[in-house]
Amino acid sequence: MKPNNELINALIKAFTNMNNASKNKTNTFHGNSYATLESCLEAVKQPLLDEGIMFLQRFEENDKGVCVETIFYGHSSELSSGKMFVPADKNNAQGFGSAMTYARRYSLVTACGIGAGIKVEENATVESTGADDDGEKAMQRNKPKVVKQPVQNNDEDSF
Repeated sequence: MKPNNELINALIKAFTNMNNASKNKTNTFHGNSYATLESCLEAVKQPLLDEGIMFLQRFEENDKGVCVETIFYGHSSELSSGKMFVPADKNNAQGFGSAMTYARRYSLVTACGIGAGIKVEENATVESTGADDDGEKAMQRNKPKVVKQPVQNNDEDSF
């Protein structure tokens, strides 16, 4: 079913009334803050309902992880966010449960266009607040440090 203009306009109104999800939990292993699925749901649920929109999240089976699709319903129409795949890091219930939670959270915040943390523009710098919605800080752990060597200029080798 193709979304109608009423649904699109209602989504626009709902999105203007949404805030980013609050980082309400700390990962004790890595020491970083993150927004839980519940915080993400809290950020979007009421603004959507106020505009006559509800959402459901559909899951697809996959032996390597979880695929989630967020679908908005309202105003005699529906709109899908598209499918989001998250691999499971372990082939057990805990691994797939964790992947499902990540997939639900990522799909929802992507579909609603919100961040899962503090608004960067409200703070002086990302570094001072710890806001890192794109996970770049975590990725830095595994990157080797690059040390720039000064360029030596030997007159003998110059043209």
